[in-house]
Amino acid sequence: MRGIAAREFMKLCRSRWDGKSGAEVQRRPLAEIYQEYLAEFLANPHWLKFDPDTFRWLVQGPLVMGSTIACKPISLKNGYFELMWQQGDTAEVMFGFLHDGQHNQWKKIAQLTEEWASGQSGKRTKAVFFRTPELSKVPKANWKATGEIIEKAMQRNLELIPLTSEETARLYSARDLCNEALAGNADGYSGSEVLEFLVDELGNWRERILRVRAR
Repeated sequence: MRGIAAREFMKLCRSRWDGKSGAEVQRRPLAEIYQEYLAEFLANPHWLKFDPDTFRWLVQGPLVMGSTIACKPISLKNGYFELMWQQGDTAEVMFGFLHDGQHNQWKKIAQLTEEWASGQSGKRTKAVFFRTPELSKVPKANWKATGEIIEKAMQRNLELIPLTSEETARLYSARDLCNEALAGNADGYSGSEVLEFLVDELGNWRERILRVRAR
């Protein structure tokens, strides 16, 4: 017998309990399904630990789909930055997916960010790193001189985005829902339908990332 996802199994059980056949089952709104996935992630905090693959997927996928932003891989010898958003001649954003990192790594990131941004005259530029709730604050209080260099860059072009548990759950459940749709386990919704939904659902993240912070 072919395996079936737990969520799909529970849905079929509910339908049978209500006396419906498989053919009579109506697709529920995607927003309702998404909320169920979100609730599962919020109920399991250990699912919210830093997952670089999820952020790579977001940056290349639903956060740029349907926009004027081009996302491309970048290969710098230091290896700290992997992807770049380019919005015409107006903005460039570099993304890194470092987990925790030592003080010397963040110092190097700060220096590279400042060096890169100084050569992008006339453009809005920043380097972005996502920080899930379990990760320690950067810079740490005992980093002293290194911390000053990092903080200076953070006041200019380096942005570390601290995520709350709910924000992390929303982003992680988006990828989980999309993967389930691709596997045929999302109430009959296709991967493209789910992605179209997520582009709208997560649209505020694109604006948040591109926003110039007050200094």
